[in-house]
Amino acid sequence: MRFPILMLVTSTLACGKSSGSQSQAPGDGPVAEVKTQATATKPVDAAPKRSSSLELDCKRQPFASKIPIAEASGATWMPDSSLLVVGDSGTNGAFLRLSSADGSVLAKGKLPLDTGASDDLEGLSRIGSTLFGITSSGYVREWEASDEGFRLTRKSYSIAEKGDTKSVCASSQDSNCGPNYEGLCLVHAPKAAIRGERAPCVGYAVAKARGSLVCLTRKSDGRLAVRPGHTISVAAPKTLSGCHFDSSGRLWFGNNVFAANSVGFIEGHDHPSSAAITRVGALGLGFAEAIAIGTDGQVFRFSDTTGSPSLLDKYICR
Repeated sequence: MRFPILMLVTSTLACGKSSGSQSQAPGDGPVAEVKTQATATKPVDAAPKRSSSLELDCKRQPFASKIPIAEASGATWMPDSSLLVVGDSGTNGAFLRLSSADGSVLAKGKLPLDTGASDDLEGLSRIGSTLFGITSSGYVREWEASDEGFRLTRKSYSIAEKGDTKSVCASSQDSNCGPNYEGLCLVHAPKAAIRGERAPCVGYAVAKARGSLVCLTRKSDGRLAVRPGHTISVAAPKTLSGCHFDSSGRLWFGNNVFAANSVGFIEGHDHPSSAAITRVGALGLGFAEAIAIGTDGQVFRFSDTTGSPSLLDKYICR
């Protein structure tokens, strides 16, 4: 997603209430430590059956503050505990593989793309060894790791039935249209596995224009498909920017600077009627877009600055 004012420098480096220390860029000076009283609130589309409160201790970590990729827009946690991040439109599928310890670049390359959809990759996630990427228009591609990086195993396809213009854009080559998908999160951790009729969603797509997470199912041939009517509203329109599952099955989401780069998570996401949102607070630099969650409480925010380098930040929230 391109914006002409992305170099807005926000004061959203702290999570919730500030501890009083000065916010600094990652790696500059002492690491900030803040505490927040996170509270469960009601999604627009749901009536939570429970509410809770907890105190999260969020610490910003020493970490690379910039990475050599333009318009970081999608990211996911990989089986070897590295991070995979992909560029936005105009980067032709450029990706970086990063160390989750310090943000150093482990590998770089380009995800092979077919011509059936644009290169406007806005969300990245995986199920097992299969990598999925979604464009803002609502088209998905699939890849598998190879010696060269990744190989395209399924060309671009729509997540909606033909003619469903409410769920996807009219053209696969369009961008920032319709629901305007800005993120993708699929269940990939064993503890978070979703099975059977009780939990029909294998993950969610981020509909930025609506501020909602749209349920995705998997067809018999393995393709992702939108489940109409099954959504969880979590943000104001045009602010929701990414999502990611943690290892316990909580569904995290992130907002951009127009919602103070705030983050939160959802429990009971598999049915909107049981969903409960916990809003954590503001985390991230610049125009925060992608979010990725590690296996030990790590929260990574990636910022789309309309060019290279892109900004990133790491927190531990427990």
